[in-house]
Amino acid sequence: MWIKSLMLCIGLTLQAAAAEEVRLDARLQPESDIRAGQPLYYEIDVLTDTWLTGTPDFSRFQVPGTLITFEGSQGRTIQRNIEGKRYFGLSYRYRLIPLESGVTTLPGLQLEVPVGQSDKPVAVTLPARSFAVQPLPAAEAAGISLLATDIQLSQSLRPATLSIQTGQPLIREIRVQAQGALALSIPRPQALAKPSPAGTELPAEVKALTDQRGHSIGGERIEQVRYLPEETGTLTLPAVELAWWDIDEGKVKRTRLPELVVEVTAAETSLNEQLALAGQRLAHQVSRRFPGSWAGLAVTLALVFWALRRYRRSALGLFRVQFGRLHQHWRDSRFGTRHQAVRELKKTPAELTSTYRLIQTRYCSPSIRNAPLDPESQQNLLDGLAHYYGPSPDPTKGQPKMLRALRRLIIPKRSQE
Repeated sequence: MWIKSLMLCIGLTLQAAAAEEVRLDARLQPESDIRAGQPLYYEIDVLTDTWLTGTPDFSRFQVPGTLITFEGSQGRTIQRNIEGKRYFGLSYRYRLIPLESGVTTLPGLQLEVPVGQSDKPVAVTLPARSFAVQPLPAAEAAGISLLATDIQLSQSLRPATLSIQTGQPLIREIRVQAQGALALSIPRPQALAKPSPAGTELPAEVKALTDQRGHSIGGERIEQVRYLPEETGTLTLPAVELAWWDIDEGKVKRTRLPELVVEVTAAETSLNEQLALAGQRLAHQVSRRFPGSWAGLAVTLALVFWALRRYRRSALGLFRVQFGRLHQHWRDSRFGTRHQAVRELKKTPAELTSTYRLIQTRYCSPSIRNAPLDPESQQNLLDGLAHYYGPSPDPTKGQPKMLRALRRLIIPKRSQE
């Protein structure tokens, strides 16, 4: 009996010893001379002297100012002799793109590794690791703030035509999609022609680009300029250019959109003018048959009845236009813009168009960082944006900070001082 107990104890001891034979080997590729915007790989070898019965549970981690993508093993099996013992396993890796210079620290990882001869996964710890990130070459990247793997620059017109009439609004939309970049780092494309036609710049829309699984893969910025030509002729919308740093090729690139030439023609007769001319013709015909004061009353009633039948749809259209103007006036007001900003923040995905419009109209500033806000509101806005559009977005943390700041933005400056 005691022999069986001894053998059982020896077996359990050997099984426990085998279960503990899990080794982790981590390295960076490259190990040194890492620059901002340069992609590198954090490779982790998972080794055991038995065999792996499943995939280790790799957790996602966040590093401020760094884009991180877990690429898995992709079938990279390894065999290695360590201290005279044979180990087998798989190699996994993360793809990292540090976007800021300084010291970057990768947090420690807790892995659950399922191995043979063990009833439950073996818990192993990979310690934290730090590495230095050098800035971009100043001679090549002076003034460049956008780091990306690819840039798509496109433009469109609303209405989608190169011929409009005087007094007809025209909106030029420029869309920048930056792969492998932070959304907040995308600058406004610069016009190449001087002077450019007078237009009203609308607040920019900035949002994150995601893949089909919801992972952030880059950023998008949408610029809009509204033109209202008052004279006939040609309206030349200048070419625009965006300078950026190509992460893969390690050099400055410039992406350009061509200029657009729009023909402006004279406006056709308006609806009010058509009604006036029709009324004059009808009054002239009635006055010839019904002279005197009754003729004037008959003309008025007939004109009203005819106009309602002939232009009932146009009249409804005019009513909708007036109502739309009142609604737009409310949307453009401080309280209306804040209301719209709160609604946009609660969308999925969230939008920040009205938030930027509120900053621009209330404080005459194109950016939150340069706006003359009180420190608490400014910090809440910046922290909220970091949670929305950082490398690892977490809107549940960013939304309360943004809403708290928006409530303070509508308070008059006298109350904040």
